[in-house]
Amino acid sequence: MKRELASWSYQYAPSIHSTRSFLDDVTINEFAIASNNLNSEMIFVLILTTNHWIEIYSAKSLNDEALYSLHLRSPARVHSTINGNFYVLTCNGIVYSIAQQINSDNEFNFNQKTNYQLKISCSMMLSSVLTLNGQESFVVFADNGQSMTICTMERVIYIGVDVSPYISSSSSLKSITSEKTQNLLLLYFNNKTLISCQVKLNESNEKGSLQFTPFDEADKFCLQNNCLATYNNGKTQLNLHDIRSCTCYEPIQLDNECQYLCFNESATYVFALVKPRVLFMYRMTDRRQMAKLFVYDFVLSMVADNDFLVLAMNDRRLLTLMIADPDDPTLQARIQALPSRLESFVVFADNGQSMVICTMERVIYIDVDVSPYISSSSSLKSITSEKTQNLLLLYFNNKTLISCQVKLNESNEKGSLQFTLFDQADKFCLQNNCLATYNNGKTQLNLHDIRSCTCYEPIQLDNECQYLCFNESATYVFALVKPRVLFMYRMTDRRQMAKLFVYDFVLSMVADNDFLVLAMNDRRLLTLMIADPDDPTLQARIQALPSRNLQRLSKSATKRLVDHVEKCGNMSSSDEDESDLDNDNDKTNQQSKKKKNDQANVQKFASPNSLFRIVTRLNERHSLSKMKNDEEIRSQVMIISLDNSETLDMTKMVNNSDDEKYDDNNDVQVPDFVITTDEHKNIDTDLNDIRQKTLEFNKNQIKEIQFANAGDRNLKIVNNHAITSSTCSIT
Repeated sequence: MKRELASWSYQYAPSIHSTRSFLDDVTINEFAIASNNLNSEMIFVLILTTNHWIEIYSAKSLNDEALYSLHLRSPARVHSTINGNFYVLTCNGIVYSIAQQINSDNEFNFNQKTNYQLKISCSMMLSSVLTLNGQESFVVFADNGQSMTICTMERVIYIGVDVSPYISSSSSLKSITSEKTQNLLLLYFNNKTLISCQVKLNESNEKGSLQFTPFDEADKFCLQNNCLATYNNGKTQLNLHDIRSCTCYEPIQLDNECQYLCFNESATYVFALVKPRVLFMYRMTDRRQMAKLFVYDFVLSMVADNDFLVLAMNDRRLLTLMIADPDDPTLQARIQALPSRLESFVVFADNGQSMVICTMERVIYIDVDVSPYISSSSSLKSITSEKTQNLLLLYFNNKTLISCQVKLNESNEKGSLQFTLFDQADKFCLQNNCLATYNNGKTQLNLHDIRSCTCYEPIQLDNECQYLCFNESATYVFALVKPRVLFMYRMTDRRQMAKLFVYDFVLSMVADNDFLVLAMNDRRLLTLMIADPDDPTLQARIQALPSRNLQRLSKSATKRLVDHVEKCGNMSSSDEDESDLDNDNDKTNQQSKKKKNDQANVQKFASPNSLFRIVTRLNERHSLSKMKNDEEIRSQVMIISLDNSETLDMTKMVNNSDDEKYDDNNDVQVPDFVITTDEHKNIDTDLNDIRQKTLEFNKNQIKEIQFANAGDRNLKIVNNHAITSSTCSIT
């Protein structure tokens, strides 16, 4: 629902840098990305929300406060430029120019440079960014498509647009597309007509002219580096054009309907996603098919640079594919640089005196000498590592803990080891080059940053530690202390952030950046949200929890039974009140009303709140004043239901009908009524099934949850679910 913004690195080390979540009533309408004008690796994101706020964030720290914000009070469209600036166009024709600046502390910030009120009607906000005479220019088309405006930092230029030789007067402009570094626009009309528009300014940048080139009708198209690809559903063929050289290549026939089109950054290759989810790669120079791939799920969008194609998948994954041309002389080097080629598998000998590094290409043997740190009688007990790091933790039977940094030479043929000795430990955990250790004798928690060789002041615990765990970024460390008390500490200042009394024994625990998950002794997963009161996004994350906006539905047999009974409607069986039969026809209702009017006034009684009614003679009159109360009826029903005789004698039922005869208009003739033993058994079976499920449900409920220091600093229980082999596993 466009409530989460995330920044990814997608090439050689795919990962999520940061995320930002928004409240339920606020979503992202649009966003634009710009790089820093001095450091291209510094990326900024401008977002436009549904409540018309503009906010700018650093892409690597989306959870921080906004660098810039502006309230527009009207719908808008946003654009970025190659120099790192932003343009914003509102539906009432106001253009905002937002530029990067460096303050006295050498920090980057954003400020408005110029604002323009355009003299054209542009509620459709058809706009784009071009480069004209080396200057960034913001182009806006009028709603009628007959004029356009060019905005620069210095001036505004108005140009008339006449496309009448190419389209009929009834056609209207639907969208415009451009490249930020070129002076070319693509005008797309509602009748599928596609026209290229080359914009030129005179030397003084005061007047402009337009040059048009019509193309075939298109259902889909893409523009990159002055190359154009178009697709028409009727012909199911891909047409390729080089606009710069005015070249139209021979079309490529596709097997089925095309869903998405995309060029790589240099327009050397074009990619077409064809139904049903088949991805094709063609080379522009000879239109040769270079690859064909069956994609595992539906694709929402795709984009490419010169090395990688990235597909946004329906399951919210990013699928990154390397563009591999067999005729590319650098292909093998690029393949070797992929992360999967650099992963290594490490094996230690039983005596701990040697290790083996296995890669895709070779096997490397390295001697291990830890004699300066431990005695010869000590043996290696376990090794721990992080898959994305080159660090190992060696744990010996005398509780000695040694870190081992593994390095390979440039040719990946020889290796070396660097050791660092730590305190003896009974428990330890490693995450993101941060180490937490615990020793039973001292009952204290020691924290280390291995990367910076920093040893922090130890944290004294109240009792023996049972489990240790970092969150994914190693910002927080969690310690479960006897008797079942969970503590949360912040790494930077070792401050205790939370304390929780856990309701049952814990078997294991693991955390990502947002949640801590505990595997409980009763086979449940207890999920706790990591809540730092100093986190500016805390309230937004709490509001995004399912318990805040979703209602869990029970599907138990008991719930279904109660729903069915309630659905049956009015349970009153009074003859003086409304009929129990809601679907009586109009004639019967009218006759009943007439009889009621002819009778004397009858005293009305409140209908008893009971689900039990016993009627032995359906054609007799039953007055509420002579009916048994609920408790008597309930007892009578239970006695009869528990009778083990082969048949049920209905004469045991008390006749509580009126003595006088009552001639009902709808007399019902009932034969001898006998409840058989089979039916009785079915009723008992259903009731026993409901009782059994109720007992099992109550047995599996949480026994007790206690909170200490109740308030906003505590860990918050989000949900708990039973653990089965088909739901999850904790490793």
